[in-house]
Amino acid sequence: MHYHSTGELLLLFASLLKIVAALTVTEDTTLTGDQTFSEAVTIEDGATLTLKEGSVYKFENDLSVHGGLVLDNRNVDGTVSFNRESSLNVTGSFELAVSNDVDMFFTSFYNSGSIYVKGSAVVQPAVTFEGLEVFINDGTIDAGSLDEGPAHSAIAFGDAFDPKKTPFINNGKVVVSGTEKFIEGNVVYLLAGNAVSFYAPVEGTGSVEVTNSYIGLNAETKCRRP
Repeated sequence: MHYHSTGELLLLFASLLKIVAALTVTEDTTLTGDQTFSEAVTIEDGATLTLKEGSVYKFENDLSVHGGLVLDNRNVDGTVSFNRESSLNVTGSFELAVSNDVDMFFTSFYNSGSIYVKGSAVVQPAVTFEGLEVFINDGTIDAGSLDEGPAHSAIAFGDAFDPKKTPFINNGKVVVSGTEKFIEGNVVYLLAGNAVSFYAPVEGTGSVEVTNSYIGLNAETKCRRP
């Protein structure tokens, strides 16, 4: 019979959970399996962090993407979660592939790079963006324009159940592009197109480009330009 010290058992338990403290990525790095990031994650310019082959990804603190972040969680039982009291700062590229709905709620949401939501051929996962105090896009937020073959995705701006509804300031570009035509003549194929919904007021000088997709506006939403 083998006995282990308390320290050895704690180390083993932590390794099984893959709990990562503060992480600064300075070179291309791939992590496999479930991951919990308990402290801030920073990806430096020129480096890419790839997360794959896991079903649970938790970001419990600030996330800064100056290089690249590729998060692949297409497990049908998978979850991706963020801490709504933290901040998201994207000046590089963030690619997200999921098979379930994801709430990307942050106290401060700022993008001047690119955020790409990859579609699924099986389901239509919805990714909802919200900044509770700061909600700014100066870059590109894209769902579907790079997908090939049958693929479906949906994105939303603002929490439909949040009475405050911080304005979404779009000085960049929102692109939503389906891979299949969902209107042919007078026939509408409800399961074919991608979708984008705006629950928050929209401000800014940017654009929204929608192709082969649905666009939805909350009854209280106002689109304004300065």
